[in-house]
Amino acid sequence: MEREYNLHGVMILVICIFFTSCSKKDESDLVPSIDYPVNGTYGINLLHNSNNAFKATGANGPFYSLAANLNDRAQLKIIINRVDTGNWLYTVGSNVNWAISSFDRALERQIFQEVNAGKRCDLEIRFYGGGTFTIDYYEYGSNSITRTKTIEVSN
Repeated sequence: MEREYNLHGVMILVICIFFTSCSKKDESDLVPSIDYPVNGTYGINLLHNSNNAFKATGANGPFYSLAANLNDRAQLKIIINRVDTGNWLYTVGSNVNWAISSFDRALERQIFQEVNAGKRCDLEIRFYGGGTFTIDYYEYGSNSITRTKTIEVSN
């Protein structure tokens, strides 16, 4: 009888370890995360923290990316605002996982929202003419701006 008890105790221990390790793994998957790589598919990433100064696009570039890597729980909306002069455009065939609004002429802005969480977002962006722009980040489903970045584009 004592041997049976020890065998059952070992089985219970194994089952407890199994469920504990599975639940820890699942808990880490529940935490939303967004990564802004230094470079995207099309060039320097406008969303990465280290980049604030850019050049206007000529016939041969430079071209830029609007890139983010999202896990299954992360949500992201980006709004690019024109502060003064200059324009941007994106290459239609380059869009990966962004829902893109029309340019709002009254507010001088455009909205980029991820379509599917857990996927990479990327888009080729070009600037024409110098100017100042702000990028508003709405991260993790927030209805308020979570941060703002100002960028300068020179001719």
